[in-house]
Amino acid sequence: MVKENFATILDDLGKIMNMKLAPDSHGACQIKSQTGLMVHMEPDSAGERLMIISDLGVPTPGRYRENLFREALKANGLPMPRQGVFSYSKKKDSLVLFDSLLLNELTGQKVADFLTTFMQKADLWRQAIPKGEVPSFTGNELSFGAQPSGSGMFGL
Repeated sequence: MVKENFATILDDLGKIMNMKLAPDSHGACQIKSQTGLMVHMEPDSAGERLMIISDLGVPTPGRYRENLFREALKANGLPMPRQGVFSYSKKKDSLVLFDSLLLNELTGQKVADFLTTFMQKADLWRQAIPKGEVPSFTGNELSFGAQPSGSGMFGL
């Protein structure tokens, strides 16, 4: 039942995204964006939730990594909807963005709507890591930490 429901959702999502989507031999699906972002989707082992994850890259050790993880934790503390939770993958030594959605409530359109902002968020962070940039949040607005927030002398 779960496999069929997931396959139906992927078929509908594929029509919306103009691509062919179907579960692979492991019951999962990967989507690659035009910018190269990979998003992995699969039902959880209980068949209740659709797990969505994207590997954002390996941040360089040191102060940059600390600052990046601090901002990721701040982003995790924002009010809902967050469209993803940042986590650290010890196995890959990388920052990941993941979320889960209730499978029984999903349609291809709901997944497409969710993926729009999830993929924007993931891609922004994925592109920032190799550049040594730290995305930061003020409320629900995203900017880069190196930019001053004010307009006067010294950013005041």
